[in-house]
Amino acid sequence: MRWIGRHALRVRPLEVEEVQGCRGALVLSWEVLMSITKFEDITAWQKARELTGKIYEQTQSPEFRKDFGLVDQIRRASGSIMHNIAEGFDAGSNKEFVRFLRYSFRSASEVQSQLYIALDAGFISAENFDQLYQQVVEVKKLLGGFIKYLINKNVT
Repeated sequence: MRWIGRHALRVRPLEVEEVQGCRGALVLSWEVLMSITKFEDITAWQKARELTGKIYEQTQSPEFRKDFGLVDQIRRASGSIMHNIAEGFDAGSNKEFVRFLRYSFRSASEVQSQLYIALDAGFISAENFDQLYQQVVEVKKLLGGFIKYLINKNVT
């Protein structure tokens, strides 16, 4: 990914050519695959949104709704994953963005813990637990990769 101002471009090498007359020099042509111009373009946000929708679906069941505190807590935590990505995107610096992405990561861990409570209380089936848990794992992988990229980008 290459950053140009506030816009991130996902690029891939299109072709590599040797420069005539310059031994060992190479020129890369790049193809733009994707541009991140708003937080909705971020894959982690999109996946967090899907997760939040699934959490809301699951917490509609009569069994789950009996525990208002857990319903409120898991909904807030899943929404927080999305909200922190969005807020961090407009934070103004990569350092601040990383800080908010880390908040999102921790909110995802909170959702994982709350899923165990829901499973143990019999509010969700083992199959639904596994599906939701894997969605959270996917979001955390995306967040972790994005955090790592932004940190390395600041170093170089």
